[in-house]
Amino acid sequence: NACASYIKTLGKSKNHRLSAGLNLGYTHESIKQQNFQFASQFDGMNEFNSSMTGESLARNGTGYVNLNTGLFWYGSFNGKVGAYAGTSFYNITTPKFDVLPGQKRDYYFRWNMQAGVDIAIQQKYHVLPSIFFTKQGVANQLNTGIGFGYDLNPKTELTLGLYNRISVVKSGATGDAVIPYAGFTFSGFKLGLSYDATVSALKNAGTGVGALEIHLSYTVARKYYDFRNALICPRF
Repeated sequence: NACASYIKTLGKSKNHRLSAGLNLGYTHESIKQQNFQFASQFDGMNEFNSSMTGESLARNGTGYVNLNTGLFWYGSFNGKVGAYAGTSFYNITTPKFDVLPGQKRDYYFRWNMQAGVDIAIQQKYHVLPSIFFTKQGVANQLNTGIGFGYDLNPKTELTLGLYNRISVVKSGATGDAVIPYAGFTFSGFKLGLSYDATVSALKNAGTGVGALEIHLSYTVARKYYDFRNALICPRF
């Protein structure tokens, strides 16, 4: 994969930015048929017989080119309200891949939309509502949530929040998961922790059905850089 982006500063005060990104990649997948075993190769005695015919494969490998792109805006207003909004598109070329004969399949086109607001209260407290929607083929998903942030000092932040994931189908919306999360930032380091607690019927699959995610990043800045002036969104 090769990625490229361009960021344009906007506004008289240069407090808005527009970012465009492009991703182009090539994928090659291959298989080794000689080690495959098919149900049709077991005889009446339930013994495997390699001389019996298995399934017919169209090819041993397949390759395709894929293209993704996106557009993202983020900025601040009067130093008290920040906002961001963006959209991205995946599998624009809808590449086809096939292994079995007569079964050509495509990678479905997918698009995402996200937006959020950062409302500062008394310079130290933040209210952070946000929304995310994605759709691919007949599957779609909506995430909504709100976070609350506290600035301990110009380089240290604490954020706590709660998200709700909904599977949106034609017959109506179905709640899928509740997602609490926490984030801590110190001198350019950012540590995030979230857990998807399943609330839909999928929880009947067994205990521990969910997903724990841990995020760690570091922002390189100049020696005297003031992180309060950063236009890095979203905050979590």
